[in-house]
Amino acid sequence: MTLASIDIKNGRTVIETGLKYGYSSPTAFNRAFKSVHGKSPVNAKNEKCILSMYPKMHLAVSVSGDKNIKCRMEKFPEMSFVGYRKEITENTENNFSIVPDFWKILIENNLIIKLIEQSDELPKKIYGITSYKNGFNYYAAVKSNENNFSNTVEITIAETLRVIFECDENSPQRIQEIYKYFLTEWLPFSDYQFTEIPDIEIYTMNKNNTFKTEICIAVKRSE
Repeated sequence: MTLASIDIKNGRTVIETGLKYGYSSPTAFNRAFKSVHGKSPVNAKNEKCILSMYPKMHLAVSVSGDKNIKCRMEKFPEMSFVGYRKEITENTENNFSIVPDFWKILIENNLIIKLIEQSDELPKKIYGITSYKNGFNYYAAVKSNENNFSNTVEITIAETLRVIFECDENSPQRIQEIYKYFLTEWLPFSDYQFTEIPDIEIYTMNKNNTFKTEICIAVKRSE
């Protein structure tokens, strides 16, 4: 049903999609689709509609892919941020250790709290931004009309379409799993391609001072 949902999003009809995946009637396909995604294929065509994406099962010493990954498509406007920058590398695996260490240093020095206090948004949000132009850089930043801190930088990100993955666990490991899922499972079977516009992680502060995490990756239709 993960591949079926991608086909529906890309404009394939319900009848065509059902036949492609072995359903003898639109009614049977509709019922199966709704049982997985919680909504009909027709409603799933909405770009902002949230669907459940299931990674493939991998049988080895342990079984992965048992958690569903919810995602939606949404167009983001141009956005400007202020925050702290950390140089990263072209090697994604190396960055999976560099970025958490960067956050740890900022937290230990109370810089994250100061950034959040400067945010213009309610509820408060802090952003993790990965930029691929003019070198590889990662930013911990907020939306703000002021820049009252030393050693901070400003970054503006162009308007773009993004696929947004909801992160059910606010941990570096789960965030890394979702990035890997996007590259190895979602992107190859979609009708979209990766762009060089920065990726954005959105951490929205809840009332109990925990964070809701969303990973927003810039994509465009394949030519």
